[in-house]
Amino acid sequence: MAVLVFFTTCAYIRNVPLGQPPDEWAQLSYIADVVSGGPPIPDYADSVLLNSGQQNYLTHPPLYYSVLGLTGKLLFWEPLRDYQSYRYASALMVAAGVFLWILIALRMGFASIQAAGLGVAILAIPMFPYLAGSVNNDNLCYLGVAIFFYGFVSLRSRVKVGAYVCALGLSVVLLTKATGAVFLLAFVGIWCGLSLGDTRALLRNRHVRGAAILAAVLCAGYFLPTWFAHHVFFPAPGAIYQERHAPANPIGFAAYLGVFGHLMLDRLPAIMAARAFFPIPSAMNPLFYLMLGAPLLAWAVYRPLSPASPNRRMADAFLLALLVTLCAHLWVAWQGYLRTGLYAGLQPRYYAYALPGIFLFTLVDGIDTWLKRGLFFVFGVAALALVAVVPPRASLAIVSQQRGDHASHLRAPKILSSHPNGLPTAATATPAGYVDDVRTNGETARLSGWAVDAVSKHPARALWVFLGGRLIGTAQPASNRPDVAAALESPQALHSGFLITVSHIPSDMSPCDLSIQAEQDNGTLATLPNSTCIRMRAKPAAAITHPDPPPH
Repeated sequence: MAVLVFFTTCAYIRNVPLGQPPDEWAQLSYIADVVSGGPPIPDYADSVLLNSGQQNYLTHPPLYYSVLGLTGKLLFWEPLRDYQSYRYASALMVAAGVFLWILIALRMGFASIQAAGLGVAILAIPMFPYLAGSVNNDNLCYLGVAIFFYGFVSLRSRVKVGAYVCALGLSVVLLTKATGAVFLLAFVGIWCGLSLGDTRALLRNRHVRGAAILAAVLCAGYFLPTWFAHHVFFPAPGAIYQERHAPANPIGFAAYLGVFGHLMLDRLPAIMAARAFFPIPSAMNPLFYLMLGAPLLAWAVYRPLSPASPNRRMADAFLLALLVTLCAHLWVAWQGYLRTGLYAGLQPRYYAYALPGIFLFTLVDGIDTWLKRGLFFVFGVAALALVAVVPPRASLAIVSQQRGDHASHLRAPKILSSHPNGLPTAATATPAGYVDDVRTNGETARLSGWAVDAVSKHPARALWVFLGGRLIGTAQPASNRPDVAAALESPQALHSGFLITVSHIPSDMSPCDLSIQAEQDNGTLATLPNSTCIRMRAKPAAAITHPDPPPH
């Protein structure tokens, strides 16, 4: 199941443009701070986004960025050039987490086929592998939560190992993401309240006490100096939505919950899908709600009738901790609404770490009735139907978008700066392609052309798009260009065409301010001549219409 999840992410890793996943520019920028030779934590005072001069706005602890940044330094990964390597590293974190969740299910008494079904059901949600294949600290949070619960279920049989594994998982999450940290701390507190006898027995064990002290020292070693340096536990150089203003007539918290809840419920299938590539078909929405609702209904039905057991107390603590975290998160999101007027700051994707646990703990042992078995069957059928359709269709949608009539869409950052990107360039004797046409319309530009590897003549590995000399994103050459294949006498060049739309460009930008470089097989970048600029320089005042140019 872990291998299956990892390879499901590969279509996203290789084909999703750089910066398309949520917050990927900001996440990669913090990694670049570490790779650049500074301290092993991000530059929370002066960090700027790699694709602009805008200050970084993320307020996350540093562990994810430190781990990937130090790995990048060791393996000489440049954050921009080798962004796919960082994506693969993130996908490995999620695959390791899936592996541990399967072991947790087996330790809690699930049959192998049931454990596998619970693990693979996460692939029915397109957003899960989409984020797993991106640079995002949610992926390390997912692994950290899995480590914690693997250690927690191991406490019954191997207290020493379980205690230190729990401490490791808790430390990883506390140093990675605030949402996950609130959840685990709430879980520990609630479980201790529900299991006073077990809690006293564990506290008498010196290994449990030692593991708890170790986790506290590790976390205090970061958070206390951070507080003294920045006067907050979660610093960031800038803030998002700075241009927004407080609403004139803000609603209260209760009304906010109602509006926000209605929006989330109505848009849940779209939000949980990688909508930029593959929204869940509306005809499958009932299956989606069945898969999510059947386990929760099973827990609500059998929970009042189930005898007390360690698994039941663990399930209760898990679900209550999730509720506490959600309430705390909603309160923070409401505070953001009061500042900006936006219903933002909370997305279901923030809780990817909890998905396996929701499926597992709601169906864990308890009273065995025909209704509970029936609900498990409904969950299984819905999950299998979605898993059979969603991942392959999502992967095909990504490829077909690149190869079809749809343009690759990039969004220019609000602030552009001209400091160098540290990307290599190559001067090739044989042209690696051309930008055939650049057409601007207001704040939108549309670029078309073709790009190949100058040696092998197959499509270039990636297209790097620059605005005013500043990188704004990547795309893939994959549109059909039979004329290029014929001119180069290379059948492999058939899918070398590209069509890229760039939105939100400054109004004073000219077509010549946009440029594209084609990534070659040797890792260098070859600049594509811009035919529009060549024509403008040759005949600046001529009113001549040009047909679609043949391949150069």
